[in-house]
Amino acid sequence: MPQVADTAGSEKVNEIFLTSIELGSDEDLSTVSTHPLKRASHCLYMALHLSAGNTQVDLTMISTNDIPPLPKEGAVDADTACYEMARVSLAYVKLQMGDHAGALEMTSKFADPSTSTSPHLRGLAEIYHREAMSHA
Repeated sequence: MPQVADTAGSEKVNEIFLTSIELGSDEDLSTVSTHPLKRASHCLYMALHLSAGNTQVDLTMISTNDIPPLPKEGAVDADTACYEMARVSLAYVKLQMGDHAGALEMTSKFADPSTSTSPHLRGLAEIYHREAMSHA
């Protein structure tokens, strides 16, 4: 698997390699075993784009450093429930990766009690938000 060294000298998965893997392939299963959080992050970003109604985006070019898209108003292919679950799941992954600012970004949407988010999902988002705040 292609690797690149970051400035600290440790190895990380090449972002381009992660985006080019076909889901369920032997490469994908190997990557999930060796870099589960990076692969989960990429898959959740794909879920965010698709559930936001961005079906025209090239899913292989999605970067996990991008700001996730917002659901398109009135889009027939937008799935708000999936979008919200993917955001909360991504917040958890970001916490596990030590990206507290990213976790805060993912959970900030849930701070508004007027949103239609389920109480269970809002509770998870609040837990992750507090965890990220305690480390930020």
